[in-house]
Amino acid sequence: MIALSSQHVDVNFKAVFAGIGMGIIEDHKAKRYEGFHRVLTTNEEWSVPIWLVTHVDLHRTEKVQAMLRCINSARQEK
Repeated sequence: MIALSSQHVDVNFKAVFAGIGMGIIEDHKAKRYEGFHRVLTTNEEWSVPIWLVTHVDLHRTEKVQAMLRCINSARQEK
C-alpha cells in the first residue's frame, strides 16, 4: 500500500521524518537529523549533473562570487 507519493522534496522529507515510510533524502540533510537509517548504499549510476547558473548582469557581483567560492570550497572538501 502506498500511503503518500510526491515529487516535492520538502513533502518527501517531512513524510520520512514523520515516519510515514521511506524515501530519498539528500545526504547532507539526513545527516542533520537523528533517526534516519540508510537502507541503500551510494549508487554512482544515480548521479545527476547539476548546473549552477547566474544571470549575466549579476555574475560578477561580490555576493554572487562569494557564494560561488563557498560552493566550490564545499565541493572540494568531498
